[in-house]
Amino acid sequence: SSRMRIDDPESAGGGLPTGIAGRAMKGLSLRARLSLWCVVVVFAVLAVFAGDVLVIQNRISLRRVDQELEDTRLQLTNMLREELNELDAPKLAAEESSNVITSSDHPIAVLTDSGELLATRFETPSLSEILPAGTPDEGVRTVETVYGAWRVQVRRERFDQAAMVLVVASPLNAVARDQAEMREAFLLGM
Repeated sequence: SSRMRIDDPESAGGGLPTGIAGRAMKGLSLRARLSLWCVVVVFAVLAVFAGDVLVIQNRISLRRVDQELEDTRLQLTNMLREELNELDAPKLAAEESSNVITSSDHPIAVLTDSGELLATRFETPSLSEILPAGTPDEGVRTVETVYGAWRVQVRRERFDQAAMVLVVASPLNAVARDQAEMREAFLLGM
């Protein structure tokens, strides 16, 4: 009778080539191999979790900065409305309002609807580094400058006498610092 011969993959010289990792795993007991795989899976899950937390923390930080920009813009809008109601010229109203509202962390600019500058408190970076020339598009965006990343909000406001473009910005260095600290904490924790 003819029998079919089946090679034993566990025998010397048989089976698939294993390489260094395979030979190392072969030398370990089943319990050790299962423990090692469990550690690898747990580490992978922790790494995915840490990445997810970093993304969520970044979004929350940007939302906080956006809310600060919105609050500053609303203050500026109310101040401009008050100044214009006192029958100030738009340029004078913009200058007086920007003098009262601006801070080093939230520089502002007021432009006409056509993009002509009425008042600005941008120093470093300058307004031209934050916004392209011409009439800027409305919205909130992150702008990279040589001084770091800035979050910029541009909104058009209609007043009785005129329409103006309000620009409010905030540096993102605190957000970047928080992200770096979170990454460091995760790396130390793992």
